[in-house]
Amino acid sequence: MIYASANIHGCYQLWNRLLKKINFKDTDSMFVLGDTIDIGDGGIELLEQLSYAQNIWPVAGRHEVTARKYLSGFDSLLKSGKAPDPEFVEGIKRWLEDGGQPTFDAFRELDSESREGILEYLNDMPLYEEVRAGGVDYLLVNTGITGFDISKSLDDYTEDDLFGDSPVRKVPGYTVICGALPTTENFSRDCRIRRGDGFIDIDCGAARGGRLAALRLDDGAEFYVE
Repeated sequence: MIYASANIHGCYQLWNRLLKKINFKDTDSMFVLGDTIDIGDGGIELLEQLSYAQNIWPVAGRHEVTARKYLSGFDSLLKSGKAPDPEFVEGIKRWLEDGGQPTFDAFRELDSESREGILEYLNDMPLYEEVRAGGVDYLLVNTGITGFDISKSLDDYTEDDLFGDSPVRKVPGYTVICGALPTTENFSRDCRIRRGDGFIDIDCGAARGGRLAALRLDDGAEFYVE
């Protein structure tokens, strides 16, 4: 079976409860559509678990892209002994205030080999994945595509396009599966996967009072833990 989940945001125990609920097996596949880290305090632990899994495939979210920039910069400064410039200090401050503090704190506790492994995993994350299941072609992204142009190849879109302010979630030839925008504004325990015109939003606000969801692509079945 093929599953998708998104926006775990450091909820490590919740994530493992979800895997147990769907009876996730070695013969199954899971796509995690970004924003795995930040807000909750289990982000680094999650990345370590996912990096060893042979059947869990990550897609980068805005939080991963931001984290790899500042964690890589921090690691370089640590090795060189140099002082950070004001621009870097201001940037990392914004990230920490946006939920990155638990991720940064946990990263600092790692030894150099583990830090290198986390950075390598973050740097290898693609911006999207394509998968066919249940006779449907799915495009798996974190939010959508800003400035979508039907004449452009998916590989031509940049990070700015994939994490822009006005993401397009209707792409001809695909059903888009995405997260990053919770399905209800109040992050309630009643959050559910939302199916729109050409897209399925699977972010149910796990780290903000909602639930963590998984969608089984083979048959559309929905699973929730809270």
